[in-house]
Amino acid sequence: MPYELEWEDKGLLIKYSGVVSSVDIIMSNSEMTGVQKIESVEYLIYDFDTIKDIDLKESIVDIIKKFAERNNHINPLAKVAFVSNREDVTNLIESFISTSKPKIPHANYKNFTNIEEARRWTSS
Repeated sequence: MPYELEWEDKGLLIKYSGVVSSVDIIMSNSEMTGVQKIESVEYLIYDFDTIKDIDLKESIVDIIKKFAERNNHINPLAKVAFVSNREDVTNLIESFISTSKPKIPHANYKNFTNIEEARRWTSS
């Protein structure tokens, strides 16, 4: 499985590896929203830093936006950090953030190039 959910004391790390597809993104989001503790996490970190390749379509942004809208109603205070140093992934993340803001104006999303920066931000 090209993703792993790692529940931490105050949050959730979603770590992707190998070749990541749109189905993997959908499955990881479905899996985490099915767990009750998602309601009380302070942060989510989506870590794409060690993936080998990504096979996503721009349409995945719309699908993930729907997950984000639903998750935001469940836990509107959670910070959401994305980690990637790949241009293709960063472009998708930035597209997601910019298209989500009108629907979820108070959402706290940010993109980082490494996990250390993401952890500093989520703990502040």
